[in-house]
Order: sequence, then C-alpha cells, then structure tokens
Amino acid sequence: MTGRKRRVTPLAEENAKIPASAGGKSAQCAITVIAKSINATSISLDRTKVVLDVFGDPSCPLKVILQPENASAKDLLWSSDNKSIVSVDGNGNITAVAEGTATITATLGSLSASCTVTVKDVIKKVLMDLYNSTDGPNWKTQGNWATDKPFSEWKGVWLSPEFQELHLIISQRGLKGKLPESLGDLADWLTDFQIGDEPDLTGTLPESFAKLTKLQDFRINRSGVESLPDVFSKMHGLKHVSVSSNPNLTGPIPESIGSSDAMEKLTIVDNYFTGSAYGSLI
Repeated sequence: MTGRKRRVTPLAEENAKIPASAGGKSAQCAITVIAKSINATSISLDRTKVVLDVFGDPSCPLKVILQPENASAKDLLWSSDNKSIVSVDGNGNITAVAEGTATITATLGSLSASCTVTVKDVIKKVLMDLYNSTDGPNWKTQGNWATDKPFSEWKGVWLSPEFQELHLIISQRGLKGKLPESLGDLADWLTDFQIGDEPDLTGTLPESFAKLTKLQDFRINRSGVESLPDVFSKMHGLKHVSVSSNPNLTGPIPESIGSSDAMEKLTIVDNYFTGSAYGSLI
C-alpha cells in the first residue's frame, strides 16, 4: 500500500522531525534545513589604512563588508603579507609585532579587499619625553609611568587602538619644566590633551602642536604656561577648548583657536593675554 504524499515547507535553518501515523503504526523523518548560500558580489573593509603602536595595546579588529549584506562569509580567509610586522587571525583581528608596514587582505573566492597597516614605536617615546622634561621622577604620583606596564595602567593615559584615539589628562602631579616638542609626533592618535593644576609647568605650547589635527579636546587650566602659539588652524574636529586661570599666560590670543566648525564650547578666562579678541573669536 502506498501512503499519501505530503509537501514539507522549510521555514528556518533548523533540525526537525516530521511524524506520520496510519493504521495504528507511526514513523518519523528527520529533516535538516540548510539556508541557501548567497554569493557575495563585492567585498570591502571598514578601513583601508590603520596605524598601530608596537607598545600601546597593539591590536584592533578589521571588519569585512559584503554585498549583498546577507551574503555568506563562510569561506572568508585573512592573510598578512608580512607576519613579522603584523599578524591577523581568522576573525580579522590584527596585532602589531614590530615596526614597519604590512598589507592585510580578506579573500572570499575571487573577491578580495586590503588594508595597509603601519606599525610605529612612538607613543611610549613621546610620553617618556614628557615625563623626563617635567621632572617625572619627582612627580607627586608616578601612576606607573616609565614602566613596562600597559598604557591602561598609566595614570592619565587612555588609548583605544581600535579607534586610534589617545587621551592624555594630567592634573595635580607636580610637573616642573616645559612640554616637549615631540608631542606633535602623536598626530596619529592624540584626540584629548588636558593639563590642570600644574603651576610649575612653564614655557610655551610647542609649535609641533600644529600637527595634532585629530585633537578634539584641548584644556590648559591653572598652569604656569606662558604663551600659546597659533597652532589650531588645522584642528577641524576641535570641539572643546578651555584656557583659564593661567597667571603667566601672556601675548596675543591665538587667532585660530576658535576656528573649528565642530566647536561646541570655547572658554578663555582669567589669563593675561594682550590685545583684543579677533579672527575666529569674533
């Protein structure tokens, strides 16, 4: 006797059992539903250039973007053309190994996309310049500076390799001396620079500050700094500026200090600038 046929319609990717019974007897059929594989028509990465620091928590993820969005990435492969400089795992996480440049490639069938990764050894050298030029060994609190501990344990330092952001916030540490010219070498990372309650920090803001075009937050309050050069014209993402209560701060107000279209708050008060406000402040 031949049983009646029944159509089975898959609704989701899953395992299921279909029961049937007749004449007091029963049986079942195990069915596995596999989603139809959709081939990608294009592939790209969320970034085409990355800069990492070999000492500063030197890892970050790359993300692959497929079109159409529901295309299968099952056979995606990652590779580095120079593993001695940058390594990459099967999930696209890259890790700096040594100074240099390497190309990371994601390959899916005949499609591929690449990212150039540059590894530098800069951040610790600059922070050590700052430490040594401001009498670091005699700071009130060391906060793990001048050690081999990760930057996440250095007081006042916060680094995100994934977003290439470095925050440097120093207050009430007892700095004595001047800011080093090498601060400008942090151009690939520095987004936040804050100095507060450091009356023995003297001299001028280094001219190299003009290279810090990623800066978003700049604050020098209650310090002994004596002048601010006009270094802000290319800081198009600068959102917050506070320059207040610096009793030795003289000279003209930098013309470009408020020129950023992203500016949200600008505070300049209780300093000894000469002349009148002009340029970007009008």
